[in-house]
Amino acid sequence: MHRSTVISSHVHPRRPPRRVGIIGYGKVGSFLVKRILEEQQKADPVMVLAFVCDLANPSCVHRSKEIPDACKAETLENYFEKFHADLVVEVSHPDVSAKYGEMILQYSDYLIASTTAFADAETESSLRRAAATNPSGRGIYLTVGALFGASDIKKMSDGQQLKSLEVTMAKHPLSLFPERGTTEYDANEKAKSEKGPVVLYKGPIRQLARICPRNVNTLCTAALAALKTTGMDGTIGVLIADSSLKDMIIQVKAEGPPKADGGPGLRINVTRQNPSEPGEVTGMATFHSFYGSLLKVASFPPAGHGVHLA
Repeated sequence: MHRSTVISSHVHPRRPPRRVGIIGYGKVGSFLVKRILEEQQKADPVMVLAFVCDLANPSCVHRSKEIPDACKAETLENYFEKFHADLVVEVSHPDVSAKYGEMILQYSDYLIASTTAFADAETESSLRRAAATNPSGRGIYLTVGALFGASDIKKMSDGQQLKSLEVTMAKHPLSLFPERGTTEYDANEKAKSEKGPVVLYKGPIRQLARICPRNVNTLCTAALAALKTTGMDGTIGVLIADSSLKDMIIQVKAEGPPKADGGPGLRINVTRQNPSEPGEVTGMATFHSFYGSLLKVASFPPAGHGVHLA
């Protein structure tokens, strides 16, 4: 007589969709809102829209016919109690993270586009501390945006295999916005009437982020990926204005330790060219990259404490 064997299968319950709050309703924010609203129409969505808030221009959210009335927020006060967002996305300004980052991490995972927030050493320290120790277990996620190979930079840095890192950004001068009163601002104004490339800055990325906070999130993300080696102070940023450009160009140069005989070791050169119009801060390909980061974070279980690339 044969004994039958019963194999039981365990069906894991489906995770509920992540409730996503968006801070910032400019071009990137409105793009993300549209994609989230499309996603939540699916039979099995990975995320739904919880709220949209634009702290700099609340009226644009109030007037929007795209955002459901139930998702419109004028402030971040009591946002979790009102909207129950378990993932908050910043696509606005680095000041948002400086002012509200620690508070957000008490309730939600936090996806940051304006990584220039980390250029301020005090803000970087407080955000890292909050992400590592908050009792909610929530973490920070950094959008890679226009940075190609971010995870490779992190792997090299984490393994102490990154000796140097230089990231160059070249744009039409109408697409660059250095702070007024800086030599970089004056040089960029001059570049608008000149032909050919003009180097506005070459040096540590932490300093560059203070000079041109609207443009260098990609460079800051590279420096943050290289935290264990070059970091914000050792990663070199180069900013170039070129009135002949019809692309936004990002070039990453990474070098590993020298060989045993002193000769050069691993060298990596990557160039990304993103078509864009003069005056645009970023190109459409980067919009899709931002959404890809959001979709990645929403699709998988939270990574928990710490700062993670997305």
